[in-house]
Amino acid sequence: MVNVKDFGAAGDGRADDTAAVQAALDTGEQVLFPPGVYMADTIYLRSGGGLHLEEGAILKARADRTKCNPDDFPPQNAVFASEHVSGAHFIIAYECENLTLSGEGTIDGNFRAVFDTERLVPKTGHPHYEFPEWRMGQMIFFCRCRRIEVRDLRFENAQYWTCFFHDCEEIHVSNLTIRGDRMVMNTDGLDVDCCRHVLIENCDIDTGDDCVAVRANERPLGYSAPCEDIEVCNCRFSTVTCGIRLGVGAGLIRNCRFHDLEMRNSCIGIGICPSYRPGTCCRIEEACFEDITFTGKQPFILIPCWTGQTPEDDPAIRPLKNLTFRRIKAAGRRPSLCAGPHDGALFSGIRFEDLALKLVEPVLPVPEARWPRKEFGVFNIANFPGLDVSGIATESEIDCPGICRF
Repeated sequence: MVNVKDFGAAGDGRADDTAAVQAALDTGEQVLFPPGVYMADTIYLRSGGGLHLEEGAILKARADRTKCNPDDFPPQNAVFASEHVSGAHFIIAYECENLTLSGEGTIDGNFRAVFDTERLVPKTGHPHYEFPEWRMGQMIFFCRCRRIEVRDLRFENAQYWTCFFHDCEEIHVSNLTIRGDRMVMNTDGLDVDCCRHVLIENCDIDTGDDCVAVRANERPLGYSAPCEDIEVCNCRFSTVTCGIRLGVGAGLIRNCRFHDLEMRNSCIGIGICPSYRPGTCCRIEEACFEDITFTGKQPFILIPCWTGQTPEDDPAIRPLKNLTFRRIKAAGRRPSLCAGPHDGALFSGIRFEDLALKLVEPVLPVPEARWPRKEFGVFNIANFPGLDVSGIATESEIDCPGICRF
């Protein structure tokens, strides 16, 4: 381990410490950050090394767009212009192995460097800060890396997604605290995309978007890479979107287990949507959700497309099969929804075992795009004529059916 101070870092919260931090990282050793505030632009991790932040150490993004990585690095980078997101990142690990990020310090994305917190956009249910002209993309960006350990740190104030793993394998994330300002749109906690052999455990995540998103977006990679063997356990989630989200992309998500999770003050507990928008859809198979508690708006949605139902099946819709939901206790203000495609054979093997769902006042209706009917119950089913709901117990504080089936 090398000390970043030995490479000239000031750690005073004012000086640009980018060169000193990078010089320390270039040794290939893990870099120690003593207490202090280290301001930097894009930095690049090296194989065999990483970061160790002592308690009281803060590594903070300067967010100078002229000194960040270009949008076309790495080649798998993606720019989301509609969300005013660049391809810039604070920390990049590209084609590395044996990386460790650890310690009791903080990595700070410094969204206030680019957002005007006085400029608000009112939105039903979720007002937010107006998008700036430019903002950084994922705060921490791992791409095509192997054997990654991320533990014990605090991540906060991301300008976009907090930590993104794309086409990585052998990932262990533990004991993280992640805080994304709920007024900053798209501040996901952990995004796992086209990755293999992932364990996320003992994390506390409160964000302005999905806490953990499991994705299969192969397009930036240019080749097939399934997202498989994912386990998320013993975590606490709070969010304005989904605690757990499955979907996005056109690849394959399989062999996932989510268990022993507490979701509170959240918009959606479990959100499963193989398609983000019509025309692109992933396959999802062999996933288990068990021993989960939820309080918030909507405990559960399983729908073909995030943007809602359409009069006909999207020809891009692909099979979804063998999902198990077991020992889930949830209280929400919005009805849960299980709506398959019009071709009922595409979604199969959905099992519910020992679910207790309660609808509490004041009750919120399901958005019309996702449930285009006036009738609703605690748990709503469409296009699943043979779905077994004997394992679901329902309770409601208003006069409505427990199960509403179409």
